[in-house]
Amino acid sequence: MILKGIISLIVADSTCQTLIGSANSVYKVFPVICEQDTPKPYVLLRRTKGSAIIAKGQASDADSQFVNVVAFGETYKTCIDILEAVRAAIDNQRGTFDSVRFDRILYQYTEDLYDKDDNAFVISDTYLAIHLR
Repeated sequence: MILKGIISLIVADSTCQTLIGSANSVYKVFPVICEQDTPKPYVLLRRTKGSAIIAKGQASDADSQFVNVVAFGETYKTCIDILEAVRAAIDNQRGTFDSVRFDRILYQYTEDLYDKDDNAFVISDTYLAIHLR
């Protein structure tokens, strides 16, 4: 699972730990969803578009996967600060993290949102993760 490798990079970073915080002794970085009563700020990761990398004349052992890293916070600045720390922790990383082998993780773009129902700022950074099978 590609998300566990990226989550491990985020929760290992001391700046991310400080900005995101923990609940019940667990850093508030989750794949896809979290408990409804999770206090802000927190971060969700989700996979979006992905595909196999095609190598000319040979089989490829790599896939590309877009991953959204989404910060939820009570202020816009909180979300920005978290995502800047996340970017410093994961952008351009290579290696094996939590048993997931990455050729590279690359920042792509940002989208600003607001959740009226939850009264939360929501900012999503998208990364391209090239990982090896």
